[in-house]
Amino acid sequence: MKKEVTSRYTMLTETDFDDITAEWIRFTNQRNKRERAKENVDEDNERNDE
Repeated sequence: MKKEVTSRYTMLTETDFDDITAEWIRFTNQRNKRERAKENVDEDNERNDE
């Protein structure tokens, strides 16, 4: 995939691709952790309401 993208976008180096991909994955992990934490809080609130 890296070679496909970097060959199509000649101004994008493999290092740039790696950096952008790493950042995107980091943001995705952060978003996933926040969503899971929110779900846990919601579940705890539901248990407390019972």
